[in-house]
Amino acid sequence: MPRLRLSLCMSLERPQAPAGGDAPLTFQVWRGGPCVGGTLDPALRGRDDGERQWCAIADHRLDDAAPLELGQGFSGQHFEQINPGESLSPDNTGALFIVMMSIAPAVEEEFNDWYNLEHIPRLIQVPGVICARRFRALGATSRYTSRYMAVYHLADAAAYAEASWCDADRTPWISRMRRFQSDRQYFMFKPA
Repeated sequence: MPRLRLSLCMSLERPQAPAGGDAPLTFQVWRGGPCVGGTLDPALRGRDDGERQWCAIADHRLDDAAPLELGQGFSGQHFEQINPGESLSPDNTGALFIVMMSIAPAVEEEFNDWYNLEHIPRLIQVPGVICARRFRALGATSRYTSRYMAVYHLADAAAYAEASWCDADRTPWISRMRRFQSDRQYFMFKPA
């Protein structure tokens, strides 16, 4: 499988299926929005924290330059998949959890090592985590200012509040890396 990129579009209006051009490898529509993240309090993790919206994601081959067209007024942000490089969005999952962040340039290499070598391997072991992937923004950003994004397909939204997920968020390395992160945004979506 060639390297992949993900198109992401969040909007207050339901996106239409892609029309014309090269069809994406996958296309999914979700409903939800910003949520509480980063806290280790399971009662707060994943709770709604903003206006409900629609989310569309589509997997493409990295070299496929066709933009994601979802209807009038929709534009997608594009992210290169960096870990694992060839996993597609799985079907029939109960929740989509997205975390976006930027990192201080001085520690970007260590940040990528931490995410690839510790964080993703720990989170993929959490019950209810079906798929865990990381992405880097391609080109100029639109409304999303963060450089990195992690996308988790879950059996259900409750997986984010599991004790094992909280335990995965308690390591010396994550504590160090959190100090250098900015623009953190959390989103929880359910199938539309």
